[in-house]
Amino acid sequence: METKYPSRNSGHKDSFKEGESFQDFCIDLFADRLNFIIQQYTTKKYQYEKGESRQGVEIKLDNRHTDTKRLSIEIAEKKLGTDIDWRPSGIYSHTNNLFYIVGNYQSVFLFSNKFLIQLHNTNRYDEATHPKEYPTIKKYYLPLAEAEKYCITRLMNNI
Repeated sequence: METKYPSRNSGHKDSFKEGESFQDFCIDLFADRLNFIIQQYTTKKYQYEKGESRQGVEIKLDNRHTDTKRLSIEIAEKKLGTDIDWRPSGIYSHTNNLFYIVGNYQSVFLFSNKFLIQLHNTNRYDEATHPKEYPTIKKYYLPLAEAEKYCITRLMNNI
């Protein structure tokens, strides 16, 4: 579930706008390449009640995955880094999520949301929080070699 956070939480001030631009990019990419139409909900009310999109797709930008050779899969969030309690998000959000799209402008992966949960439950993957000081996002790391094996599809952008 997309939540607006103070810019100090994300590590840079434009991360929310970058994420929105990446969502738009993915909507066009999946429509053009796979004829898979994703209709994003824009109001918080619909996002909380129904999820990020009508088709049950959550989209996350991971700018660094081509450098780190691993994908960051979101599992929990806090509105403020000073909050104590984590709430389920990403693959664990309590909405209609069937699919999880993650990547950057060069490479985008489509996964079954349930399968990513199964992978996480094996406890084989490192977890981390971000940013290090006053974290707001909890994630696990899926190596790219495994991501390529387990994804439904991977789309490469020839820019």
